[in-house]
Amino acid sequence: MPKKEVFKLEQKVLRCDYADILSLLRRGENVALLTVVSREGSTPRLPGSRMLLTSSGIQLGTIGGGDIEAQATKAAGQVLKDRISRVLHFSTGPDSSLTVDMICGGSLNVLLEFMDLNDYNTELLQRINRCREHGEKVYIFTPLPDENGQMEPRFCLGEDGTVYGKAIIKDIPGLLSNCTGMHSSRVVNMAGNEYLVEPYFPEEKLYIFGAGHIARELCPLAVHLGFEVAVLDDRAEYLNRERFPSAYQLALIDSFQDGFKELNIDENSMLLIVTRGHRHDAVVLEQALCTDAFYIGMIGSRNKRDTIYRNLIDKGYDRQQLEQVRCPVGLDIGADAPEEIAISISAELIQARARKRRGKSR
Repeated sequence: MPKKEVFKLEQKVLRCDYADILSLLRRGENVALLTVVSREGSTPRLPGSRMLLTSSGIQLGTIGGGDIEAQATKAAGQVLKDRISRVLHFSTGPDSSLTVDMICGGSLNVLLEFMDLNDYNTELLQRINRCREHGEKVYIFTPLPDENGQMEPRFCLGEDGTVYGKAIIKDIPGLLSNCTGMHSSRVVNMAGNEYLVEPYFPEEKLYIFGAGHIARELCPLAVHLGFEVAVLDDRAEYLNRERFPSAYQLALIDSFQDGFKELNIDENSMLLIVTRGHRHDAVVLEQALCTDAFYIGMIGSRNKRDTIYRNLIDKGYDRQQLEQVRCPVGLDIGADAPEEIAISISAELIQARARKRRGKSR
């Protein structure tokens, strides 16, 4: 794929990743990074959820909204002023000190971390972003501040044991052993220090075969949900930036028979087949079955599916392999119009991504 385009921050106001943080630091902004580090009971968001506030008032991401976020945001302003990090505790039970009645019944701790531009932050954030772009999962170790608000620098650990940054813990095999299989953030105590350990996954790449009505409705939704989206079609009049302004890649192909020639399909890839006809769908599906993609979805009725499957089985494809394909694609919510179908497909993409990150089969 070509180099990823940079989109306006306004398109990502409900998400906040390390690429955003680095971009803002390079613009001369100081950043207060707010991260949910732990919780008990029922709370708005899970550990690892984050938002940021900059010295000029830019806000990205969310830790759940409501009074918790309002109070944390107010405290973040003070963190930017004092340059001192801290951890805030919130309770959402009936005895909560929050000004708005919240009856979730849980509690959570939020790290408010001051960040500015320095060589260490720049190099580490660049490394984190490169790992994601190259499809590598890393574990990010963020030390919690001491009682004086002082923090050791965060560092990262690759799945092969490579250390990025300054790790004060020398037992790297032990660290890696504790991380293997981790699919959600949590606080761990190591060598007398508390760390928020965050598994940072590569962004899943969504390849949409077909640039019709459904693809047009789905693309901005999928981008907003954090997928890298490529759209492929053999019709130039449908495949253009006016119709797909947020797509990561637009690929005009000679035919769907050759649609996979220039693609790098790997275990982080998702393939969605929504071409303009059954014949094209069948051609794409046959090629898709020969890839390492962890998700394959195809538009169509059960009747169409069964006909295409019978033809592929006659060609030697395994029925069990075909049963892994999601067809009819999308969660069953009674969708009919293209925009409704796009929502049902988006829901299924979220479900498939969550299962993959938890190490479950598709």
